Amino acid sequence: MVFFWSHVSRHPVILLALFGLLSACRPFGRSESSDLMPSDSLSRKIAAQVPIERLERLWISVAVPNDEMIHPQTVRFGPREQIYISDVEQNRVFIYDIDGRRVGQIASPDFKYPYLAGFKGDTVLVLNRGLNRLEYYKKGKKVHAVSVPTGPMTYVLYHKNQYYFKATGGDDTYQGFMAQMNPDGRIGWPSAKFSKKRFWRYAGNLRMWGDRPMSLSGFRPVVDFLRPDGGLDTLKLTGFDSPMLRQSRAFLIGDEWNPPLLTSSAVALDSSLFVLNLRAGWLRIDRYDEKGRLRQVAETPKPQYQKNWTPMDMDAKLLPDGRLIFVVAYHEPTPSVRLYLWRQDNKTTKSLIH
Repeated sequence: MVFFWSHVSRHPVILLALFGLLSACRPFGRSESSDLMPSDSLSRKIAAQVPIERLERLWISVAVPNDEMIHPQTVRFGPREQIYISDVEQNRVFIYDIDGRRVGQIASPDFKYPYLAGFKGDTVLVLNRGLNRLEYYKKGKKVHAVSVPTGPMTYVLYHKNQYYFKATGGDDTYQGFMAQMNPDGRIGWPSAKFSKKRFWRYAGNLRMWGDRPMSLSGFRPVVDFLRPDGGLDTLKLTGFDSPMLRQSRAFLIGDEWNPPLLTSSAVALDSSLFVLNLRAGWLRIDRYDEKGRLRQVAETPKPQYQKNWTPMDMDAKLLPDGRLIFVVAYHEPTPSVRLYLWRQDNKTTKSLIH
C-alpha cells in the first residue's frame, strides 16, 4: 500500500504534515453522521457535556519585509522568554520575544528542513532533516553537530540530557521505530517497532509528558509512550471529538484512501495534556487528564468556516502569575506565529493543569 503523497514529493520531510492538513481541511463542510467507531461515538457524547471556554488571541506576528515566514513547522518556548519557530521553506529558525517582536534568527547555510529538537541551557538543538544531522546553535552559531539515523520522516527530542529518536515511513515497506538515542547519534537502547500495516498511525511529533517520551499520532486520538524496555504504552484520548471522525472510520474500514488529520500537535504540562483539535477556521484546544479523559475545551471566539486554516504546531507555558498561554505556528491563512491566553471565567488558569 503506497501512502498518499505524489505532487508534494519535492518536500519529503513535510509530506505528512502538509498533505495531511490539506486533506483534513477539505471535507469539513460535510454533514456529520452517527456512522462512527464505537469509541469515537462514546467520545462524542462525552465531549458534548464539556462546556467550551475561551481562547483569547494576544497577538499575531507581523511580517518582516523581504524576510517573511513561508512555511513554519515547529514552535517552542525557549530560554529568556523567547519563542523559536522553524521554517522549512526559508530554512531558518526565527526568534520572537514574548510580546511578538522578531528579535533574531538562526540562518545557517546548511539548513535543509529544520526541526526544533529542544534546548540545552541557552543552546538550541535543531534536527537538520535534509542532512540527517542534529545541530547545536549558541548565539546563532553552530557549535556542534552529530549524524543521526536516516528515515523517510525523522524526529529528534532532547530533554534533561536524554535524547530520543523516531522514524516513520510513507508506506508499509518501511519499519518505523522509536528509541532512546546516544549523544553521538547512535541508537543505544531497545527500539519500539511500529506496525508496518498501520504505518500512518505513528506520524506525529515527539514530545515529553513529565519524564516519559511521547509519540503523537495525527490521524487517531491516541498517544504512545516509550518504555525503557523498548515497548510502547498507548493512551486513548477519550472525549476527543472531530467533524472528521466519520471519515476516519471510513478509512479504517477501507472506504477511504486517505486518513484525515485530526490533530497536528499536543503538549503536556504537569498532569494535563493539551491537544490541538483541528477545526477549519478557528483554534480549539482540548485538555485531557493523565488517564486520557477529556476535562476541558477552549476555542477562539466566533468560530467560522475557513477552508485554508492550517495550524502546524503549538507549545504551552504557565506564567508566574498563573496565566496559561499557548504559542501556535500557522502556515495558513497567513504564515505567522500567534499567542493565545486560555481564559476560564475570568479566573486564573493555574487550576487547568492540576
